Amino acid sequence: MILKLNASHQNKLEKFLMEEKELNLFIIGDLENFGFNEEFIEYWGEFNENNDIIAVLLRFYDDFTVYSKGEFDALGFSKILKDYNFSLLSGKMSVVEKFSHHIKVYGKREMYFAKLDKLDKLYSGVLLEVIQPTLQEDVVKLYELYTIIDGREDIETLERLKSKFSSKGGRGYHIKNHKGEMVCSAETTAENKHSAMVVGVCTNPNYRNKGYATAVVSKLCKDLLLEGRTLCLFYDNPAAGKIYKNLGFEEIGFWSLWEGKEGK
Repeated sequence: MILKLNASHQNKLEKFLMEEKELNLFIIGDLENFGFNEEFIEYWGEFNENNDIIAVLLRFYDDFTVYSKGEFDALGFSKILKDYNFSLLSGKMSVVEKFSHHIKVYGKREMYFAKLDKLDKLYSGVLLEVIQPTLQEDVVKLYELYTIIDGREDIETLERLKSKFSSKGGRGYHIKNHKGEMVCSAETTAENKHSAMVVGVCTNPNYRNKGYATAVVSKLCKDLLLEGRTLCLFYDNPAAGKIYKNLGFEEIGFWSLWEGKEGK
């Protein structure tokens, strides 16, 4: 049986998600930071005959994340996705694959999922001296860096960045050049008391191969690790994977992103 969840289900939901806390850091982070009262976020749970949660679906705007440890009602959840005309479905690869016969998608991306829980391999050199924290007033410069790399403007991305850096859900660090232009950046998202996801690792093409990304990611990860949190990230680029492994990240599984709208 699938039910829409509310605050009365919070303890049961948290207990279920903590069984694989790294894989569930998005849902845990949103639950911790936003609860059940925001219009842009909703949760559904599937319950078994013992009234235990066996699967969860999260809506964050029109993006969805799914999680289960075993078999679940993928058809039932797929009806919710269709009702909301979902933009993105993400989750552990083995779970997302259960939707393959129930929904139409326009693109699939499969990535390695890795975690870091040790400091010993992080960069500790002189580049750390030029790294700055990304603040609310830096959002436009960060957006400009994204635009250079992506080759297009996306106002939705700008608005989400503004929202992110005005909330407690994430933080970032960057390096600027002598003109004050941001040339390398890394951020976290879905921060919660147990873990955080490293995202938005990017370097202006004219400033690559200088060790900037290694330094910025190291600074970001060290801060979180010293707070007692585990770091997680996705990657599908072998060059990026080599950097992350050199910093101590270990692969723990595979993550899928399925696009529900054409041309997203």
